[in-house]
Amino acid sequence: MRFLAMLAAVFCALTATAQDFQLRSDAGKQTGPFLFREGESVQIGTNTANLVNIRSQENRILDQMQAIRIPEINFRQADLRDVVAFLSDASIEHAPERKGVSMILRLDEQPLPAANTSSPFFKTPTNGVTTTRAHVPTVTFSALDITLKEALDIVCDITGYKYWMRGGIIMITHRDAPEGPIVVRKYDVLPSSAHRLIDLGSKMRQDGFLTMESNNKQNDKDGDILKSFFSEMGVPWPTGSYIKYVRGISKFVVGNTEENLAIFEDVLSTLHIQPYQIEIEVTFLACDRQLISDLGPDGATSATLTNLWANGQAGFLAAPRVVTGNGQQAKIKAHTEFIYPTRLAVNSPSGVTNTNDTATAFMIEPHDYVMREVGIILEVLPEVSPSSNLINILLSLEYIETPTWKKYNGTFIDTDGKAHQVQIPQPQFHTYNERSNVLITNGKRILIGGGIPSSDSQKLIYMLLTARKVGTDGEPLP
Repeated sequence: MRFLAMLAAVFCALTATAQDFQLRSDAGKQTGPFLFREGESVQIGTNTANLVNIRSQENRILDQMQAIRIPEINFRQADLRDVVAFLSDASIEHAPERKGVSMILRLDEQPLPAANTSSPFFKTPTNGVTTTRAHVPTVTFSALDITLKEALDIVCDITGYKYWMRGGIIMITHRDAPEGPIVVRKYDVLPSSAHRLIDLGSKMRQDGFLTMESNNKQNDKDGDILKSFFSEMGVPWPTGSYIKYVRGISKFVVGNTEENLAIFEDVLSTLHIQPYQIEIEVTFLACDRQLISDLGPDGATSATLTNLWANGQAGFLAAPRVVTGNGQQAKIKAHTEFIYPTRLAVNSPSGVTNTNDTATAFMIEPHDYVMREVGIILEVLPEVSPSSNLINILLSLEYIETPTWKKYNGTFIDTDGKAHQVQIPQPQFHTYNERSNVLITNGKRILIGGGIPSSDSQKLIYMLLTARKVGTDGEPLP
């Protein structure tokens, strides 16, 4: 019982904006965090409870407004300020237990008409502040037995206003007013893409698809075009919001509410105009032959190999990684240079004579040296598809193990006609190659090669490819 009471206390204390929470017992022990969402299970010891019927503060206020019924409304050219005052008083008078709702009206401010500067009574303002006045709309409508929510909806429809919640208060503002503070953020954008977007917006404006205010300043003109374009894409632009393209640093500077910025960022991601790079990684794993055989007819897959790796049943060999731009070729090497001769010559040193019936002195000289790179050589050319979710990779991969040396027997005859045996060591390189054109989903891992016997033939080598888009900060992009 104490457990359930503790849960109830915690849930009542949480707000709709909470994402997770913790529980603390009477002894001070904290448990969690737990996700705060509908249906989420919370288990402590043997007790389990589920979060159900989560109601936000906004929903509670809307339900309260729906429950308040006003017997009669009769407005005739009523000032909006008086209408809001009437509804606020009615919410208290007709609410259960006389608990009404709090309302705040914020009137739309408009500039005063241009002053007649030729008038002898005109005086230039000295405070430098633009003079404005509040535009107060009027309301005319009648109704019987209407809920507070229905009444407020009708008032907003008539006046061009809206209402939204801030905490437990109903804010009534012009429909173009922001629902919260204006937040400024900067977004990297490819110059070519930004210019193309502005050109497209200009063309759409000329064809009548976009409307915008004319402005002589280039930056403001670009901002008007961009605002109109993104508005057509579903981004709201309340009063005080803006977007500018700063050409010198190739950035969008955007001022809008948090909610609208989230919409803007979603639209921006679908346009593929932000600079990004492609990170490519190839992981080499070694698995016992019998272990692979036990997997059955389906054999090794990316998922099974990853699980074997995570469980320590697959040996990690290497994981070369390279980052490059979209459509840009990249090459990475991690190798050691092995230099060895391919031919040996037997020569007699000059000035040495045959004495005491011994063989003439000789020397073996290596010739025709070659160099072989041992390690990893990865070369890639990635291209992101128009859908931005698929990455096509032209891949060339070579993994050369450290060589083993094999001695070859050789025979030569000296000047006295005697045969001599020599051993000539030569390196044996065990190589894994993969050259292919691969299509992979952004952020996924796939098997691109495998089942290749290791140099000792005891294991099988597999190659896993991972490709993901990353921003200029190196963080993954959707």
